Amino acid sequence: MAFADTAVRNVVQGNNPIKVALEAACEVGDLLAFGTTGWVLADASDDSLPATLIAGERGAAGQTITAFQSAVVEGPTGMTPGASLYLSDTGGDYSDSTGSVTQVVGIANTATQLFANPAAISAEISDIAAGTVVNADVADAAAIAFSKLAALASAHILVGSATNVATDREVTGDVTITNAGVTAIGAGKVTSAMLTPPAKLQTVKTSVQDIDTIGATTYDEVILVPSTDIVITEVRIVYDKEQSGTVAGGGVKVGTQAGGEQIVASTALENTKAVGYRKMCTLVEDTVAVAADTPIFVRITGVAATQAGAVHVEMDYYTTDLGASL
Repeated sequence: MAFADTAVRNVVQGNNPIKVALEAACEVGDLLAFGTTGWVLADASDDSLPATLIAGERGAAGQTITAFQSAVVEGPTGMTPGASLYLSDTGGDYSDSTGSVTQVVGIANTATQLFANPAAISAEISDIAAGTVVNADVADAAAIAFSKLAALASAHILVGSATNVATDREVTGDVTITNAGVTAIGAGKVTSAMLTPPAKLQTVKTSVQDIDTIGATTYDEVILVPSTDIVITEVRIVYDKEQSGTVAGGGVKVGTQAGGEQIVASTALENTKAVGYRKMCTLVEDTVAVAADTPIFVRITGVAATQAGAVHVEMDYYTTDLGASL
């Protein structure tokens, strides 16, 4: 039989009787709370009306009745002996489950008789003093919603501060993050120096070419045909002779076919560069993957200039198959 609180109750025994003036009507056995000017029905849906007394008599608003601090009450049915009883969201009533505000008001003696003693524990649902709730007070299964926490800026994360306090921080530097949790490495952030030995970083280079010997034509060279898949991380132009002419009309391309730009788009040579100067080329992507057995071409375009100098091209890469050797 399910629990049911009936409108007809009987107070078998009451303890610590007290005369109270009613602000609202009540029935025998109702749970009472102090309202604005007198006593009203206690209500778990209103945290300002916790149960304090049990009505010993029926009364109308404005009347004075006898109430008890604790009492043996008959009337509710379907109670489980020994089970706690709670203040209901229905004014004045008892329940076998918690209301909007949790207040234990008594215990079931039998299926139809309860012992009510709300005054003993009413203080437990009063306002909690600041700084008194600790971690142990929160149930393991509380599952507190993230929406109950302080606002966190879009795409920000919590980071422990120097004083061990969770602090709102924007993700900056080499890696960014979206508010969907997707991370990305910024353009040009991965360099050869960042690659560890297990990545098998390797470097290949073309032959040295005199810019003016090529003249206003082109020189194509296959710099590498990898036997396994590779990832290219850096391409650079190195000046092997002091450059004295105007050579900005010349340039370098790197691709998977002669004159192609699948890896590095056309990069102009620079005027007046000393021996050993290294010009970094911009890859078409942060890193470029090339499949095994794919020829990689370098095209150097020269200029018709006197004593223009000489250059070669270097390329850094690593194998994605760490068991392979090239």
